[in-house]
Parts: sequence; structure tokens; C-alpha cells
Amino acid sequence: MKRGPSSPCDFCGSVQGLQCYPTDVPGADWYACANCVALIRIEDWDSLIDRSVAAYAALRSIPENELNALRQQVESRVKSFRTFCLLPV
Repeated sequence: MKRGPSSPCDFCGSVQGLQCYPTDVPGADWYACANCVALIRIEDWDSLIDRSVAAYAALRSIPENELNALRQQVESRVKSFRTFCLLPV
């Protein structure tokens, strides 16, 4: 399934230069921008998580005491990505 040009990166929300990471579940593909792809390629999961948390926190006013909970959610999403994604196209 292809996304339109305004669909965001599943990690940071960017809409620039998305790459598809398919899963074996129809319609459940993941998309990453060039910056997130670079982190995925070198398997720098901590930096990908940091980038995702920072991007989300920039969009919403996240209280300092809730950043740990947000990071745990992002860590869970990245773990799911690593578990279910096939090779990129």
C-alpha cells in the first residue's frame, strides 16, 4: 500500500522522502523518512527512539514527568517495528 506525499514518517512525523518497510500484514506497512532510515540501517535504535520522542514532544507540550512514559511507548513501537517488518523495498 502506497501512502500519499503528505503521509508522515511513523517515527518522527516528517513527510520528506519516505521509504516503505513492509510487513506480512496487508495495510500495516511502516514508513520512515531519510533521517530515520539512516538510523534503522545502522540499527541505532536508541537514537531512533530519541528522535521519535523529541519529534513528538516538539508537537505537543509534554510535561517533564511524562517524558519517561512517552519514551516507553516509543520503545514499544520500535520493538514492534523490529519484530514485524520485513526488508525495505
